[in-house]
Amino acid sequence: MWKDISKFFKGYPKRRKVAQKLLEYGLKIKNNKVYCGEIELSDSKLTRALDMD
Repeated sequence: MWKDISKFFKGYPKRRKVAQKLLEYGLKIKNNKVYCGEIELSDSKLTRALDMD
């Protein structure tokens, strides 16, 4: 799976690393908050990224 995804990040090593960690850690919901591993993801940044502001 990673082989198929990584081609989209050719030339963008930092973005590739972020994508790889997102897949490695996965996403979870805990106490109505979204986490990637132990990193809490901001509601406002998620909605902005999904064009839901």
